[in-house]
This record gives sequence, structure tokens and C-alpha cells, in this order.
Amino acid sequence: MALDKNYIDIASDSLIAPAVNYYSSHGDNYHRFLTLYYQGRVFENASKYKEAIDLYLEAEKLMDKTVPNEYKSRLYNSKARIYYYQFALDKALDEIIKSKAVSPYLANPGFYIRNALDLASLYRRKGEKQKANQELIELEQWLSARNLQLPFDYYESRFRAALTDTAETKESLLKKCQEYQSKCDSTRTPINYLLVSKALYRAGLLEEAERAFALCGLPADNDDFAKADYYFHLSCLKQTKGDYEQALKAERTYQNIIETINLSVFNNDIRFLEERYQNAIQAEKNLRKRIWLSIAIALLLLGLVTLVVLFLKREQKYKAAVSDARAEYGFIKTLVEGGGAETNSLREKLSVRMNALRPYLYNDKYYPSLFSPRKDIEHINEARKELLKSVGMIYALSYPVFTEKLVGYGLSAEEVGLCALYVAGYSSKEMNDFLHTGSILHINGNIRKKIGSPVEGLKLHTWLNQLFQDSSAVGKK
Repeated sequence: MALDKNYIDIASDSLIAPAVNYYSSHGDNYHRFLTLYYQGRVFENASKYKEAIDLYLEAEKLMDKTVPNEYKSRLYNSKARIYYYQFALDKALDEIIKSKAVSPYLANPGFYIRNALDLASLYRRKGEKQKANQELIELEQWLSARNLQLPFDYYESRFRAALTDTAETKESLLKKCQEYQSKCDSTRTPINYLLVSKALYRAGLLEEAERAFALCGLPADNDDFAKADYYFHLSCLKQTKGDYEQALKAERTYQNIIETINLSVFNNDIRFLEERYQNAIQAEKNLRKRIWLSIAIALLLLGLVTLVVLFLKREQKYKAAVSDARAEYGFIKTLVEGGGAETNSLREKLSVRMNALRPYLYNDKYYPSLFSPRKDIEHINEARKELLKSVGMIYALSYPVFTEKLVGYGLSAEEVGLCALYVAGYSSKEMNDFLHTGSILHINGNIRKKIGSPVEGLKLHTWLNQLFQDSSAVGKK
């Protein structure tokens, strides 16, 4: 905990492993939460993002009133980082919003400031400039209400926002650039010369922009967004200077990075859909267990109530029968002792008495009736259409010519998604297993009918691959 709070990253679990082993079967939720969270931080530092997010999700299940809001904010922020690395910006945005919601009243204002700036950055990355600017305005008001100074990161975030705003004037952009550099100097923070170069380029100061860019270092390998910005700006600089060969080289590198990002988004979207499907299946199983448990409890209570009612009724019958028997016994005794009773009359009264005692001679067993349980609830929809639509959407963004031709044949969004999976290299059998459906051949038949003669005599995936290659060649031209 001390190392993590002092920004000393540990990629080995040798320190945390003993605590994880102990608190797996001892202690309270708070300490179990801490061990899972910090083990997740170790995996995150080691770039093992799959293992890290699994631990964060397990830790989140243990969050209750004993877990301080500071650690809830830390957990949500950590999850957001993982999703950002996986290019799942929507999921990262959701986690930052949750982190910000629990941070305004923490003793350390840095939590709220960090969350607000991260939220503005994610909005800006998604192209939602108005929301990004609104976050910065709200942060400024929040700090002013608490008599706190604007942090350095605020000026950097505002400078980044200005760079993405096409309506920003040259004078305003250069002013924010100067403020940013001044804050870097006063806080001894390294200047991001790529941002400075982009601002000078926007202002038309090409020589100064080139000198600033020469001071840039290539972004880290794990930050594809920053690398894309780097090569895109390099391409713009070289093209403006007339160095078209270097501009083309930088443009190709930029396109390769963008394709890598799109592929990662595609793979992660499929994985997230599969995870959501599995979670839904598990939720259904849990629901079934709760339903059967509720039915069992209800039947048990019904049985207990029935037994209590039966006992009370038998108790009442017993008291009434005893009372009747005693009255009859006294009456018969009076007749016998008085000597006035005839034999037939006495037998008649004895018969009545025997009838009064009959419930105690025959003890009938009681079998309560039980309500038949309902049938099992139906399985959830397996999200096949939703998955295929998502695949089709990704290909529409990355390969518009290809998808436009498919739509021109009258293919639906699901059918376009299926064609995209064929182009991605999946076989019909793999898609049957992956999509959990047995209707791939039926969908193939519908696709063939809509396409018509162009696909006659050819395998569908062969024709699609050729169409994709032809479309890609058209896109490049």
C-alpha cells in the first residue's frame, strides 16, 4: 500500500501473495477487498490486464459500507485505465463517472481533480468537445468554491481541448500554449513538445513547429493513441514542407496504428459481448436457484402452517369429544344408579357414548396437498443479432466501400456482420460455436438469394473475400 501510494510500481506479487492467501479464508470484507485490489495493481503494473481486471471485478463484489470512498474511487479509476488500454472507451467513461461520484467530499481533493480531468480527456477522445469543456468549467468552479488553486494538469487539459477546437483563434491558442509552458517551468514538469508543435503548426509558425517537434520523443509502445497523434502530426508537417516521401511514410505508419486500434476494438467488443452473454447465463442460473429456494421455503412454511392448523383443529375436536364423553358418561351413570332405565334405552345411550369415543379409536393420518412448482423459466436470448450488428458497425467504420456494396444488395445489419466475420477468417463451424446458434446455413441461404447471380457457382466466403479485396483497392484510390 505504501509503495503504491508513493507511485512506486511493483510488478511482482511476492509481497502481496501471503496476504491474499491469508485473507482468502480469514478477515472481513474490507481486508479481502484490499488484497484483491492491490494484487490487481501488481498485475496491472506487469501489463497483465486480463488478470488485473478479473481481480478488480472480484474486489468490487466485496465493496460495502466498510470500504472507504477513497478506495472505491481508486478501484473505479483502475478499472477505467484497463478499459482505456483495451480501447473500450465507453466502459472507461462509465468507470470514471462512478469514480468521480464518490470523490467530491474526500479529504484529498486530488481524487476529484484527477477524475474530472480524466473525464474531460475521455470526452475529448470520443469527440464530445462540449462535454469535455463543461467538465473543465465545473472543475474550475469546484476549486474556486474551496479556495483551491488550479493544478498544472488543468492547464494541460485546457490546452489539449483548445487544440481539438477548430473554432479556437490563433491568438487564444498561442496564449494557452504559453500558459501551459509557463506552468511546466514553474512545476518542473517536462514539456510535451508534441502539443506545442501542434499549436505552432495551427498558428502557421512552421519553422517553430518543426523545432518543437524535433524535441519530441516517440510515445510509449503501450499508448497507441499518442503514437497515432505523433505520426499524423509528422505527416502534416512533412506534407506542408513539401517532403511528400516522408509524409507518405508517416501516413502509412499512422494508418497501421489506426488499423491496430480498430482491430483491438473489434476483438474487445466481441469479448465484451461474450462476457455479457456468460454473465447473463450466470444471472439466469442464480435466478433459478433463488426461485427454487423461494419455492422450497414457501412449501416449508405452507407445511408448517398446515401442521399448526391441523394440530389446533385436532385439539379442538379432542376437547369437544372429551366434554361430550364426560356428559354422556354422567348421564349413563345416573340412569344405571337410579335403576329406572330400560335395557334398550341403556344400550341406546351406550351406543351414543361409543360414537363420542370413536375419534379416539380411529386415528386417521393427514396428507396435506402441495402446490405443483412452476416449470423452469425460459433461457435468455443469446444476443446473436446484437453481436452481428456490432461486427457490421465496426466494418462499416473501417471499410465503408465494402459494407456499402453489401448494403446495396439489400443485406440486413446482421447479415453484413456475418459477412464481416467470414472476411475476418471465421469458418461456418466456428461461427456456429461462437454465436451459439444453428442457423448459419439459413442466413447464408438468405444472403445468397439477395446477392443473386454474382455468387452463383462460388463459395460464399470466397466471393466475399474477393469483394473485400476489390473494395479495399477502391478505398485506397
